[in-house]
Amino acid sequence: MRVRRDIETMADDDPDLCALRLAFDKLRAVEDEQDPRGLLGQATIHARYCAHNNWYFLPWHRAFLNHFEQLCARLSGRPTFALPYWNWQRDAERVALPDAVSGGALSYANRNPHAAADLSVDRRQLMRDYPALDTQLAFVGGRPIPLDQRTAAIGSVLEGDHRLIHDRIGGAMIGPYAPKDPMFWLLHANLDRLWDLWSARHPRLNPSDSTWTELPLAAFWSVEAQEWVRPRVASLLDTRALGYAYEPSGAERSAAISYDRDERAKIRTPLVTNPTVSSASADKAAAAAAVRVPLESPLLLALGRGFDTQPQPRYFARITLDVPVDTRSVVLLGVNCKDLRAARRDDDPRYLGVASFFMLAHEAHQAHGAGANGIARVESSSLFSLDRALRHLAPALLTGEHPALEFSMHVQTVDGRESAERIRISAVQVQALL
Repeated sequence: MRVRRDIETMADDDPDLCALRLAFDKLRAVEDEQDPRGLLGQATIHARYCAHNNWYFLPWHRAFLNHFEQLCARLSGRPTFALPYWNWQRDAERVALPDAVSGGALSYANRNPHAAADLSVDRRQLMRDYPALDTQLAFVGGRPIPLDQRTAAIGSVLEGDHRLIHDRIGGAMIGPYAPKDPMFWLLHANLDRLWDLWSARHPRLNPSDSTWTELPLAAFWSVEAQEWVRPRVASLLDTRALGYAYEPSGAERSAAISYDRDERAKIRTPLVTNPTVSSASADKAAAAAAVRVPLESPLLLALGRGFDTQPQPRYFARITLDVPVDTRSVVLLGVNCKDLRAARRDDDPRYLGVASFFMLAHEAHQAHGAGANGIARVESSSLFSLDRALRHLAPALLTGEHPALEFSMHVQTVDGRESAERIRISAVQVQALL
């Protein structure tokens, strides 16, 4: 059994870390993008086939990492090699890149030199308890939509935060060839670890629909079989069956399983599909920096039940933004909040988080084929938890002091400067999920 460990706990001469450096040296020596035994070839697999903004995101990247890990084991001559992961939540006060990637074979020249500082600004968003996201939509994401539609499918809360990390690290990480940077593999190993913990805590919340479980994912080079393979999602759900586990895993998984046994009886249904309780769309002619969502009766009734009853809904806002296809901005979002920059700084519960647009241009080009060069704007949907904001706002909402939920935004460049890009909120859906 290969055991994946936190890279920050590994000594500089750890055999797995040495094997990873050796593998990257050999991977970079193969410069043919058609050869999957090289780093450029692996990045090309990601550019051609990767799944984003839908419920195939986690299983596709699990398969990608698993085959890459086996390739590294072969190249390094270490059969037990296990890919390290980067736990960005190790330090609650700051988000730091691992020391091991600052030099040598695991460094990358074009990273944002201020990545750690930029990530730390958003540490509240990135320090959330991901395994506690107890709805399928929030953790796994939604179904894909037809590629010829202009609106993107909806990814999960976890995927949205991962997009932000890609953008903050910069360099190759902002585009389809992100796997050229070793940070890609460490980041995605941690996402996979979080999925493993989440699955142990909520064993019945992964999708059961056959369009998810039976889909053959394209396409991965198997160094063991020496051929291209397309594993079904159902074959990827158990890391141990794939030959690897995470450390520390015993205590975390035991706690997760105990949680499920204790708490599952309180939850009547694991997921209510798209139970929109209120929504609003912006005037298409307006450059909407804010959208007001009326307090319709379903939302008021849900709020009136209080936050201590069971089963307790989880509230989310699906916010759709109209953005330039090649945007290099990020968008701060909040509800009933006038100064979003101050709200982020002061940990204001009305601040929801940052929407970023990693892979947006690439996905638009894939969806629209040869005509994609003429596409100037697309819509991108992101999911944000409303629980904390609604706890704070509920008294004013129920008494009528606030007659509506007003979602607002502030546009910045990725490095935090003011942005002149024209971005607008085109729609908001408020949802209550059990």
